[in-house]
Amino acid sequence: MGSTEEGLTPRDAVLLAIDAAGGTVEGRTAIQKIAYFVAVALADDLGHRAHYYGPYSRPVEYALAQTALGEKVTETMERFPSYASGPDIRKYTYALTGDGVSEVAAIRATYGAQADMIKVTVDAIHKAVPDFDQNTLSMAAKIHFIVSQQDQPTKLAEIPALANQLGWRISEEQVARSVELLRGLELLT
Repeated sequence: MGSTEEGLTPRDAVLLAIDAAGGTVEGRTAIQKIAYFVAVALADDLGHRAHYYGPYSRPVEYALAQTALGEKVTETMERFPSYASGPDIRKYTYALTGDGVSEVAAIRATYGAQADMIKVTVDAIHKAVPDFDQNTLSMAAKIHFIVSQQDQPTKLAEIPALANQLGWRISEEQVARSVELLRGLELLT
């Protein structure tokens, strides 16, 4: 875990993914799910494990913090009042800085094939989910994660029960919508 055989790190993958998304990604959940699908495309392990909003990776979270502290990306946070009794809602946005763009160019020069794969993957996600909606990406990532963890082919009707074992609630309708998205991304046959 932590880098590809050729040395691409989670930090590199995060920078390349943000760049491929047009230089800006809104939402921590969205960048986590984009990174999840990038890891799938690269056949790499970026440390994604089952978590409340779907596959989550501490190395990706750390890479986001590292790039923000290193001034490769800006991290902005907006607060929205919660209308429930919980805490305010926070929306994070990540945008490449000039130094980040320069670093992406250096990473591309070293890891061209992986950078190209990340670009193709993020472009496919963007085509299927133009606004990188984190709820849509989260549901698709959950379903892909569930199916990829099975030792045998999984029937669509089994997915809600398997999701429940991970603490996720997924309806048959959500399964159907996400499966179409995953097929469009060529992640399910």
